[in-house]
Amino acid sequence: MIRDILGETASLSVSRILACTPTPTHPFFQQCARRFKIHTLKQQGHTLGNRLQDAFTTGFSNGFDPIVIIGSDSPTLPVDFIYEAFRHLHTVACVVGPALDGGYYLVGARGKPPPIFNDIDWGTDQVLTQTLRHICMSGISCHLLPFWYDVDRPADMDWLITHLSFLKQQGQKVPTATMQVMDAMDQLTGLR
Repeated sequence: MIRDILGETASLSVSRILACTPTPTHPFFQQCARRFKIHTLKQQGHTLGNRLQDAFTTGFSNGFDPIVIIGSDSPTLPVDFIYEAFRHLHTVACVVGPALDGGYYLVGARGKPPPIFNDIDWGTDQVLTQTLRHICMSGISCHLLPFWYDVDRPADMDWLITHLSFLKQQGQKVPTATMQVMDAMDQLTGLR
């Protein structure tokens, strides 16, 4: 999924940084950095909220503004959604891409990290609701992108497999690396 996302976002005229865990020196991340001509950053923090906050803080302190962070688990995310996020950050302080499972697949900000990463029940279907409450309470301007999906749990794989099969059948672009893994899994387990 990471390879597909990096390949798809190569068309963006922005600096791209891959936030890595446990370390950017892992051979896979080094290979991605060379192949896709990107920089890497070690993820810092115990929770997803801590890691998002740190990525924004590090990015802003290094002169990046605006910043859009996308998850590595949405290999079919339309790149137009990312363009839209950057476009809206010219007029609002924050942008959120809501996920169908109650979380989000993208968060962006300009100027400073948004005050939305504390007191969130990460990994639950309440993440988006709690995040939007923080946005409302803080009074910051925000734009919601279209809903999309990400792959967090084994059950999400069913939807991904179905979506990839549909895209392939319709002759549409499919995330190649993800499709190769799905095909290999299919051969091993007979998933489809």
